[in-house]
Amino acid sequence: MAYTTSTFGATNQYSVYHPEDNRMFIFSPYYIEVTGTAAQQQIKITINGENFVRFTNAAYKAKFPISGGILKAFFAGVEFGNVAAHDTGKYTNAASKVIQKAKTITIQVESDVNTKVLTYDLIWGALQIGETEPTKATIYRFGTLPLTLTQLSGVWCDYDNGGYMLENNAYGKEIDIQKAYTDNKKGKYKFVYGTDPFYITKEISVVDLSDCGNGYYLRWLSLTEGYKYFYFQPHAEGYNTENGSSIKQNVWSLEPTPEGLLKSDTLLMNKKGAEVIECGIKNADYLQQKHLQTLQLSTKQWLYMGSNIWMEVKVEMDAITIDRFREKKEVIIKINKPALQLQSL
Repeated sequence: MAYTTSTFGATNQYSVYHPEDNRMFIFSPYYIEVTGTAAQQQIKITINGENFVRFTNAAYKAKFPISGGILKAFFAGVEFGNVAAHDTGKYTNAASKVIQKAKTITIQVESDVNTKVLTYDLIWGALQIGETEPTKATIYRFGTLPLTLTQLSGVWCDYDNGGYMLENNAYGKEIDIQKAYTDNKKGKYKFVYGTDPFYITKEISVVDLSDCGNGYYLRWLSLTEGYKYFYFQPHAEGYNTENGSSIKQNVWSLEPTPEGLLKSDTLLMNKKGAEVIECGIKNADYLQQKHLQTLQLSTKQWLYMGSNIWMEVKVEMDAITIDRFREKKEVIIKINKPALQLQSL
C-alpha cells in the first residue's frame, strides 16, 4: 500500500519553517491523495475523531479535500481575541492561538491495522493559489500601545542587524515587541532556523508612529501573518438604528387621557442599533496600504479599550487599490461596536 500527500497549486506552502516543513494553512485548498493496490478499496481518514470514507478509483487512487471545513475543527473553542501575555523572563507567550501544533490525520485502508499517521502544525489562515508566504513585512508601533509579532516560521527570533538572538524556541508564539523595546532590543526582527548555514525565513521592520491619544487602536487576524495592529485617527461617531416590531392600538378619541397624554395608534415594540465609529488615515503610504489590505481580508477584529481590554468588533472598509505610482491615499474604515442594549415592550 502506498500513501502520498499533495496540495493543490501550493508546492510553495512547504517553504519556510524547516526543510521538511509540516505546516498547513488550514483554509488553503489542500487535499490528501491515497494510492492503493486495487480499485474500490475503502480508504478511511480520521481527523479530530471524525471519520471520512472514500473508495479508490480505476487508477487505484482516492482524494480527500481537507481545506478549512474539516481542519478548523481543531480550533473549536479557541478564543482568538485572548493574546496571552509574555511569560516571566521571556519575550514570548506560551503559545499562539493561531497555530495548533502536531495534529494528526490517520489513514486506514480497508481493515488494515497498519495505519499511516500524518502530523501537521495547523495555522488559522490561507495562502492563495500561487501565493508564497511573505518574507518581509513592516509593522507599526504607536507609543506604548500593545504590539505583538506572531512567529509562524523559523525556530528563534533575532533582532537588529547584528544577529543577536532575542529568544529561542519562539516558533508558534507571540513576541511582545514593547517588552523588547523596553530592554532596548529593537531594530529588524528575523525568524531564523538552521545551524550552519542559518536560514532567515522572514524579516520584519518596525516603524515608529505617533499616538495622538484620541484615536482608535485595532488588532486583527490576518491570513498569513497572525495578528496585525494599527492606530486610526477619529472622523465621526454615531449610531445605526433600525425599528423593530410595532403593534396597533385602539385610540377611541383625540382627547387627552386623565394623565394629560395623547395616545398614538401605533406602538413601537423594540428597536435595534449599534454604535458606529468612522476613522482612518489621511495619507497612507504604500507600505501602510499593503498592511491595511490584510485588514480588508480579515474576519476577526478587536478594538482596544485600554488596560489590556479588547472588544470584538466588525470593520467595514472600501477596497484599497494600489496604483502603479504607489501614491499616498486616504483610507477610511467603519468600526461597528456590539449591539446596543435598548428598551423593549
